[in-house]
Amino acid sequence: MLVRELLRLNVVALIAASLFFVSTLFPWWGLDISGPTYGISYSLRWNMWIGPLVMLGPPPQAYSWVDYLNQVLSSGTSIIGTLALGTAVLAFVGRNLRRTRFLAAGLASSVMITLLYVSVVYSSVRAGLSAWSVDCISGVYGTCTNGPPPAITETWGFQTGFYIYLVGIAAAFCALVYDRWVLQRAIDRAAAEEFERSLHLPPR
Repeated sequence: MLVRELLRLNVVALIAASLFFVSTLFPWWGLDISGPTYGISYSLRWNMWIGPLVMLGPPPQAYSWVDYLNQVLSSGTSIIGTLALGTAVLAFVGRNLRRTRFLAAGLASSVMITLLYVSVVYSSVRAGLSAWSVDCISGVYGTCTNGPPPAITETWGFQTGFYIYLVGIAAAFCALVYDRWVLQRAIDRAAAEEFERSLHLPPR
């Protein structure tokens, strides 16, 4: 009985669930602003629950647009973080072969959450630019310089948590394939052998 239950356990799904959970503990997006000549150095990171405290002054002061970006991004990521934890629960429940539909739902949800997060980041950047349209930042990742040399450099993009979540998506996909092609065949083979033994026939 124990062997049969172990055969139904999808270890890859457990790995996917763990990755989904761990990803929410790390930053998903970040922004670095560096201008040593002007005494400017910011390294801002946003995770799912707590964004950086950004108070750079009201417009039109340069880089006050980060306040607007922070407001939009922080409000959106808390919802996405909750949804990401939901995919971890679905993947964990789907570790059993009889609950593969939960694993499939977790995989589909994780892809949608990734796209949603990219959309939130893009909207956040646009909100920042609406406050200070002359800044060079554009899109969800990249590097640019503001002004003539010695210029202020900005670098922004996805961080550790986001990439861990992507690995979790890949693991969830592999877990689903493992369910369909490995576990199910192993269980069918074990059931056939048990049936043959019941008929006192040698296994194939």
